Amino acid sequence: MSALTLQRYVELVLPTGTRALPQAGSQAAPSWSVAPDWPPNLFLVAALLIEKLDLLARWDPANQSLRTLVGDAQEVGRIWCGVEWSAAPDAMLTKPQRAARKKLGRWWQALLKSFGTLTLDEDALQSLVKARPRAAAFRKAGLNRLDELSLLLLQLVAVADEASEWVGYPQAPQKRAKPEPAPPVRWVQATVAVLASLQRLRAGQPGRQLLPVTSLTLGAANELATVLPKARTPSVGCTLRSLSHNLSLLPPDTQVRTLWNYEPCAGAASADGFNILVVPFPYRLDARAFKQSRRIQGDEAAYFELDPVWLPPRPEVAVAEWLVGLIEAAWCEGQVHALVLPELAITESMFAAIALRLERLTAPTAKVENHATQRAPLEMFIAGVICQSPGGNRVNTCIYHVRGSEVVSSPPTSQGKHHRWKLDRGQLARYGLSAKLSAAGSYWEDLHIGRRELHFHPFREGSVLCALICEDLARLEPCQPVVRAVGPNLLIALLMDGPQLENRWAARYATVLAEDPGSSVLTLTSLGLMQMSDRFRPGQPPARTVALWKSADQQIQQLDLPKGHEALLACLYPQNCLETTLDGRDDDGSAVRWNLAAVIPVKSEAAPAWLQL
Repeated sequence: MSALTLQRYVELVLPTGTRALPQAGSQAAPSWSVAPDWPPNLFLVAALLIEKLDLLARWDPANQSLRTLVGDAQEVGRIWCGVEWSAAPDAMLTKPQRAARKKLGRWWQALLKSFGTLTLDEDALQSLVKARPRAAAFRKAGLNRLDELSLLLLQLVAVADEASEWVGYPQAPQKRAKPEPAPPVRWVQATVAVLASLQRLRAGQPGRQLLPVTSLTLGAANELATVLPKARTPSVGCTLRSLSHNLSLLPPDTQVRTLWNYEPCAGAASADGFNILVVPFPYRLDARAFKQSRRIQGDEAAYFELDPVWLPPRPEVAVAEWLVGLIEAAWCEGQVHALVLPELAITESMFAAIALRLERLTAPTAKVENHATQRAPLEMFIAGVICQSPGGNRVNTCIYHVRGSEVVSSPPTSQGKHHRWKLDRGQLARYGLSAKLSAAGSYWEDLHIGRRELHFHPFREGSVLCALICEDLARLEPCQPVVRAVGPNLLIALLMDGPQLENRWAARYATVLAEDPGSSVLTLTSLGLMQMSDRFRPGQPPARTVALWKSADQQIQQLDLPKGHEALLACLYPQNCLETTLDGRDDDGSAVRWNLAAVIPVKSEAAPAWLQL
């Protein structure tokens, strides 16, 4: 078997060549002699090579000569961001655009001509350490040939990243700490929106909804890796995640399918605050809800499933009307942009019925009694759902859009749980389940995991959120590498857990994600499971800490539900911050961090008796 060379690896990553964009009259065979014409493809190749060869270890951020070389690449990328130059004749380009295109071509040629025959192994890399670089700029900086390879790849990453500014978002943020002239058209950002529309048309989807983007690359080998937009750049660590503002390198879609839901919610282009109505339903649980589903002979553990005995008759109607009343009560306090229910709160059929009822509620023509201020429509409904066939534990998300005078919803996304809940002897005793589940020493959640997926939803100017289910917040694979790479501004964890205290597991993992990648984290559990453990804590007041908040700027905040109330309105506000990549490129202060401004208890005018408050 022949050794893998850099040239061959480029061909494997881009099997259809470096020309990804349609060219008039072009029927040529695949070629890799010119620089990739699509920035996400260029990012994929360069980032994979940096990762494969562990070249970040060669980068010294304190070397000013290296910073100068990368700064040159940043300028090329910012020029490319404003013009699609792949098929443009020189006469149609400005002098800076012609110079930038020529530089990018020269860097690509240097990569393939100088290092195309390099075998990708440690011995070959060590031989470069002793060799002098060919380029005069690298020799002047006192670098060796391995440094030259590292810098070439870092320059290509920087070019692709800068050219893809705000790709995946409806529009770029207007508030910046360091305002810089913006290009009149960000062509990569606009092209992805067009490609999402074409994808819907090819799939024969009715309506005008845009399908999720699973990778920004075109004609690339997604079985090696994928590329998606990005939100936050970590301020700590020496990793590939710290090297970009706009693009993220993700695992192959065979490991975890990552979807960027390009269809924006009603306020996705707004820079306003974001208010989340947190509903810790159900409020009462008992041992009847837990039952053994099956046991494998010879296995010490058995499996359990949840029976939603807390639901009233005709739950699709009853729960929907109660939630409508709760939203109307919250409107007396302020706007409600999102409604969130915890893990396993409702069934899948209920989610569909409630989502439709909320669409009618949020129509601009709807009237609300005794509510004087003008209200914005609901933008998002997120809930943990029980799926009966196949058995599953999922988080469903419905996005609402304003089109003309109507509010419409896109088909809900559904993301499965990636790890089963295990009830050990300690938890069985803590929740009073030892008598009900006594046949085995421990019980696994009877869960159909299926294909791993993770969804991201743009929800405000320059901001994206994702939701995780319970154990997925704590376990490393498969979603944590994706979450850290994309860096969602807001992460919502739906739990079926005890009180959300700062000394418990959810707070620990929320703190880690608040530091790297910088996500603000909201965890939410049901009041019912907490109350199951109250009777085993004699002498202590009933636990009512149903949620927890952590952001990079704020300490952990425990959110308590006052007695007699049904929900909390968590009022968030955005704060622009300056982020800098590992190679010294800043984002002009356009990154967005979310902080908690206030928490307002909410109760409906007449809570139904079946809630058992």
